[in-house]
Amino acid sequence: MATSHMTRSQMERRRLRAAQWLMEGRLSQSEIGRRLGVSRAAVSLWAGQLKSGGPGGLRRRKPDGRPSRLRPSQRRRLSGALKRGALVAGFETNRWTLERIQEVIRRRFGIVYHPKYIGRLMRRLGWDFQRPGGRTRRATNVAGVWVQR
Repeated sequence: MATSHMTRSQMERRRLRAAQWLMEGRLSQSEIGRRLGVSRAAVSLWAGQLKSGGPGGLRRRKPDGRPSRLRPSQRRRLSGALKRGALVAGFETNRWTLERIQEVIRRRFGIVYHPKYIGRLMRRLGWDFQRPGGRTRRATNVAGVWVQR
């Protein structure tokens, strides 16, 4: 299973399963990696963490990085505003662009995000970026828009 599709608790369970097999000593690191769908290097890293910190060293930790400035309730309200459309939000067309989304967040919540972060936020909210292909893109000069999955 690919890491990007696993929750933090699923990844923790996978590491603890590896720790159990490592402590039993019956399987090689390569075999553990094959069974868990990870590289031998990952198992080797986990073995080192197990040796220095015991099974607790493989438990999940609080995520690194700054927490989002938008609270969960604000994210829900933003999602609702986006679903209603850009026209309702006061824009000339119904296309959601990063700049427009940035403006909605600034107006409604007083928070200014960098456009690159807004792209990640949109994916977390269940939206995808779409670019028109072929002649349409050249004819309309549209760079792309955000659409709900």
